[in-house]
Amino acid sequence: MGQPMPYRRVVVEGLVIIVSILLAFGIEAWWGERQERIQRGALMEDLESEIVSNVTSLEDALGLQRLRVERIEIILNELTPEASGVSRDSLVTLQAAVLVNPSYDASWGILDLLIQSGDLALLENRDLRAKLAGIKARANDYLSNQDWILQRQAVPEVLYGTGSLVMDYSAVIPGDQVITEADPAARDTAAKFWTAIHTVLTRLVIGQGEELLAELQDIRGLLPD
Repeated sequence: MGQPMPYRRVVVEGLVIIVSILLAFGIEAWWGERQERIQRGALMEDLESEIVSNVTSLEDALGLQRLRVERIEIILNELTPEASGVSRDSLVTLQAAVLVNPSYDASWGILDLLIQSGDLALLENRDLRAKLAGIKARANDYLSNQDWILQRQAVPEVLYGTGSLVMDYSAVIPGDQVITEADPAARDTAAKFWTAIHTVLTRLVIGQGEELLAELQDIRGLLPD
């Protein structure tokens, strides 16, 4: 007669095997989750750096646009009877400087990666998710407006109602001459032109830029520590 089966030992060994398997799966899952957290944390750090970089770039662009407005105001003042008598060399420099249109082009490599990977949806802060999902379109819209209004259009239809995309700058800035030495008709045209540009800069470019800057700063404040 054979020996009875050691049921207790079989059960214990079976339980040990099951526990070992469950433990292995648990460790693997824990390790996977830990690696995901580390990766997500690194992405958040990179995203914060990207937002900070975009904030800095926009602040710089807005600073240059404000400086452009100040220079235009000096030129406009020189076209009035109350002119302060800015030197000819300074006017030549101002005339060249105001034609340069500093633009803002944001970088969104990390945000694109978050969206494409689906990690953006894992952010717990609903407000942050919504702002991040829309900020790229807002920045692109701002860039498009700068390009359309100030570079391609040059506001000719606002001044002349022609709808033309061609602006003859010789009537506004006569080559290496200064506008204060031009004939009265050219001076009048210049005053209208730079008044229009001044309005576009202050109301649209700088105004919309400041709104975008506030959104970027809000996002930066909502990013997890």
